Amino acid sequence: MQASQRTRHNPALEHAASLANELTLPLVVCFGLMDDYPEANARHYASLQQVSSSIRDIRIGMDANIPGDLIALDIRRALHYLGDITGEITSEDKLDYIFSKFCIGK
Repeated sequence: MQASQRTRHNPALEHAASLANELTLPLVVCFGLMDDYPEANARHYASLQQVSSSIRDIRIGMDANIPGDLIALDIRRALHYLGDITGEITSEDKLDYIFSKFCIGK
């Protein structure tokens, strides 16, 4: 991953966050998502779209004062798709995630 895209060990982002804190201003970070990015494949692009959707849902939930346990679902979804991109999510994890969405009764 390029340094400009990292959330940690990213001097430019750390400087911007420090300056925003110093000025007591919010920090807005944008990520341009293009489907023709050379290092991305279709799976990465789809996962980034899911992450973007999750973050939007988190923000909407926070603005609407939705309970934290419900917002946590969107946070978990974002982390799941980020893990899919970074390789922290395995095929076994994917199956567990899929089956967690089904209610299997006795």
